[in-house]
Amino acid sequence: MLTPFVKPWITKQNESTVNALSETPLSKVTLEVMAAVESGIKSKKLFTTSPAFISDDGSDSGCQLFTIQSINPQQTIATRPLQNTLEGECSHKISGFQFSDDENYLVFELRNKLSDARETFLYSLSHGQYQLSHKIAGRLVRPNAFTLDNEILLDTPVAGLKTCLIVGWKNTVSKCKIGKSDLPTDAQGKAVAMFRAKNSNRTWVIISKYLKEIGKVYLYDPNNSKNIFIPTGIQDVSRLAITEHGFIYAEAINSDQLNDVPKTQLNVYTPGQKKRTLFIAEETQIDWAEYDSGALVLVRDIHGLENKLWVFNKSTNESASEFDIESAIEPATKFVIKQIPLSAHLQKEKNITLNLRHHGKRPHIRIENDAGEKRDGWIDEKGDFIELRSHQFPFEIDIQKFYAESQDGASVPCTWIAKKGSTLPQASVVRVYGAYGSKLTGEVDETSAAVLANQIGYLLAHVRGGGEQGKAWENAGKAKNKENTVWDTQACIQTAIQRKLIQEGKILLNGSSAGAIPAMLAALRNPTLVAGAWLDSPYLDGSGLHHNLSEDDEEFGDVTKADELEIRKKLTPYLQLLTPSKTSGWFLLTCGEQDKNTPAWHCTKTHAAIGRYHPNKQSYLWVSKNTTHFVENSYSPEEREKNKLVIQFILKTLLKR
Repeated sequence: MLTPFVKPWITKQNESTVNALSETPLSKVTLEVMAAVESGIKSKKLFTTSPAFISDDGSDSGCQLFTIQSINPQQTIATRPLQNTLEGECSHKISGFQFSDDENYLVFELRNKLSDARETFLYSLSHGQYQLSHKIAGRLVRPNAFTLDNEILLDTPVAGLKTCLIVGWKNTVSKCKIGKSDLPTDAQGKAVAMFRAKNSNRTWVIISKYLKEIGKVYLYDPNNSKNIFIPTGIQDVSRLAITEHGFIYAEAINSDQLNDVPKTQLNVYTPGQKKRTLFIAEETQIDWAEYDSGALVLVRDIHGLENKLWVFNKSTNESASEFDIESAIEPATKFVIKQIPLSAHLQKEKNITLNLRHHGKRPHIRIENDAGEKRDGWIDEKGDFIELRSHQFPFEIDIQKFYAESQDGASVPCTWIAKKGSTLPQASVVRVYGAYGSKLTGEVDETSAAVLANQIGYLLAHVRGGGEQGKAWENAGKAKNKENTVWDTQACIQTAIQRKLIQEGKILLNGSSAGAIPAMLAALRNPTLVAGAWLDSPYLDGSGLHHNLSEDDEEFGDVTKADELEIRKKLTPYLQLLTPSKTSGWFLLTCGEQDKNTPAWHCTKTHAAIGRYHPNKQSYLWVSKNTTHFVENSYSPEEREKNKLVIQFILKTLLKR
C-alpha cells in the first residue's frame, strides 16, 4: 500500500503522463480495431456448449453473470451481490466452477481481485433451480467430479492451521476434515490435486512439494481408520485422467534405455491389477483428459507427421475391442482403447490440445497459434473440426518462427507476428518473460491488435527460464543462470534485424512481472538498438533487500548465499539505474497500487531514479488504484484507460520520435 505522503506525488505523475501521451492521438482506424476486439471478446460466450457459462453483466463494473443452460427453464445466477462493488468496480471474479456427477449440485469459486482470497459456494438443485446452500472461504483445487457426500480439496486459511486440505460438504462444511498432520509420513509437502471419476466413489490425490511439480499418488479413503491415504506406488506424476475404476497417467522412459530416443509411456492403474501399459509414443507429446467414465488420449506428433486421438472406456462390443483391460474390481467388465478418426487437417495440426472443460459427449479440442488466436470446437463423427468460438484479430496476420544463437551457443526460439502485407523491416515490440517455467504466447487483446494495425510488429523471445522446451530449459534461465534470459532476448533481436524483420533503433521491449528484468536490462544494455521499454506490473528490484517471496529465492537466487545475492543485484534494473548515464531511451512503467506480488514502489522508485540519474532518458509513470498483479477484467474503465496510454506511448516512441 502507498503511504499518504506518496499518493499526491503519484497523482501528479499520473496526470503528467496522461498529458504528455495525449499529444499522440489515436487514429480512427486504431480506435475501430480496439473496439472490434473488445466487442468480439465480449460477445462470445465462453464455453457455449457447456451447461453453464460466465458473461459480463453489461455494466462497466466488471461484475459477472453465471448462466446455466442445462435445466429448464434457463437460469441466471446473479453473482453481483456476492461480488460486491468498491468505487464502482466489482471486488471479485468467478475463477472456476464444477457440476456434480448427477448435476444436482454446482460448486463455483470467487476470487478477490485485491487480496487473492477465495470463497467457494455450493448450489443445490431444487424445483428446477439452483439455490445457494453452502459457503466456505477457500481455494477450489482442480476437482474433476464430486457428490454431496464427497470431500472437495481446498486450500484454506483456518485458525491453527496454515492450510485446510480437504473439506466435507455434508457434515463439516465450515471446518477442516484433515490437516497437515494427517498426511502420509512419506509425503513431502501438501495435497495439491484431487481427482475423482464420475460414477465412482474413489478419490485420488497427488501430494507434492510445490503446486506445479510432480508427486506421489494416493487413494483417499476417509473410511479407512488406519490410513486415509493409501499409497498406490505410483510417483513422479503431475496429473491424472480418471477412469471409472482407476486412472491413466504418463511417464517418461529413461533415455539411457532408449539410445537417446525420447519416448513417453501411457499407463492405466487399477487397484489390485496395478499398472498396465496402454502404449509407448516416440518423440511425441501426449494430452489426456476425462471422458464419460473413461478418458481421451491425444497423441500429438511434434514433427507434424500424424496426430492420433484415442478413447479409453468400457467396451460395448467385445469382439471389436483393440485393447482390453479386465478390471480387477469387476472381472466381468472389460475396457478398450480405440482410435477416433481425425480429418487430414487435424492430423497435421501442430497446436492442438484437448479441451474437456466443455460439457458433452463429443471430444472437444482447442487450436491455438503463436499469436494467441484460439479456436474452440468439437470433433464430429467424420473427424472434422466444428468451430464453436473464435478469438481472433480483425485482420489477417503473418507468423514466422526462427531460432537465434545465444552467446553460449544455445538455440533460442523466436516468433515474429505482423499484420499481413506489412512492409519489412518495421518498428516492433519485443515481448519477453522467461521465468517460473511459463510459456510465452501471443495474445489477442485491444492493445496487440492496435499495435499490429499501425504496422508495428511483435517479436516474441522464448528465452530460457520459460517452459517452451521443458524443465532443463527452465532451469537454464533461473538463479545463477538468470542472465541467460537477457542474452537470449538480445539474440532474438539481433537475428530479427539480420533477417530484415525489425528496424534497428525502432525497437521497444515489453516485459510484465518477472519479464521486466530481461526487458529492462536488454533496453539499458543496447541504447543504440532499443528505443525504450514498456514494463507492466514489473519486478524491477530483485535484490531481495526490501521485498522477497520464498519462490523468488528459487527463481532468482538465494539471498542468504553471498554469490547468488551478488548475481541478483547485478540483474536488478533499479540498482543499475543508480549509476549516472547520458544515454537516451523512453520508458513507461505501469503498476497497481494494490499489487502485493510486485509492489507499486518497484515502479515509483525506478521512475524516480531515471529522472534523477539519467537526464537524457524519459520516464512515464501510471499507477492504477485497483489493479492487482493478474488483471482479470481487461475492459474495466481503469484498464481501458491504461491500454490507451500504452498504445499512445508505443506510437510516440516508435513512430513519432
